[in-house]
Amino acid sequence: MIYAGVGARKTPDEILQMMRGFAGFMAQNGHTLRSGGSWGADYYFELGCDDKKGKKEIYLPYEGFRGHTSPLFGSCLKARTLAKRFHPYWHNLGDTGRAFQARNMYQVAGQDLETPADFLICWTPEGKPVGGTSQALRVAEFLKMKIFNLGSMNLDTASDEIVEWLSNQ
Repeated sequence: MIYAGVGARKTPDEILQMMRGFAGFMAQNGHTLRSGGSWGADYYFELGCDDKKGKKEIYLPYEGFRGHTSPLFGSCLKARTLAKRFHPYWHNLGDTGRAFQARNMYQVAGQDLETPADFLICWTPEGKPVGGTSQALRVAEFLKMKIFNLGSMNLDTASDEIVEWLSNQ
């Protein structure tokens, strides 16, 4: 199973620790993380995956982003065309902003842009889409992907709900 682990850079510490634990659990069970190398949620999903030496696909907006060594960087015309389709203010973005939005396409739809993740897990404040996470959510919704937004879930039962969904897949 492949999952997209994304979320706001300003994710609360309690949620970051949940994300790290979840990513470790998924890695331990042979599942693949897709994320984007940003601070906050992306970083903690990757930490959890690395804790268990799991499989991951980390898509970067450009080579060396945040000192990351992932070979998956940059974006092709198809990724940028998809990003433009889903971003409501594409015309207001500069090249760097467009690179980040195109990177989000890979997190959700895979390197070939045709292999969607099985589900997306994220955190946004009060469950309301913000920043780059909102782009990933728009694409995931379009693809009818299962979305777990920890910002709109009861944190006391979120883990059980996610594990129950996983066990039914």
